Amino acid sequence: MTWDAEIEELRRREALAEGMGGEDRVARQRAFGKLTVRERVAALADPGSLHEVGKIAGVSDYDDQGRQTAFRPANRVFARAPPTPSIRKARVYQNLATLRGAMT
Repeated sequence: MTWDAEIEELRRREALAEGMGGEDRVARQRAFGKLTVRERVAALADPGSLHEVGKIAGVSDYDDQGRQTAFRPANRVFARAPPTPSIRKARVYQNLATLRGAMT
């Protein structure tokens, strides 16, 4: 028994989530002079040191055959970094409510 098909499906869904809801939504962020949430979180740590948890959380639409046709990622990023000499633990949580509160 092999899990290759299931692992490939998870990788495909991760790629959809990394798209941040589509090019139009990323362009909208850029038009406001903002970084995406993943770019903001990544700026807090060394490259490659963050591990995102729950990347494929969100809402999906499916066709009649049960194939995923659309994906809207959850409005949060939860990441953790390994211990470093200067920071023992780092956790970052961003959601729409705190983002809106920070923008006002």
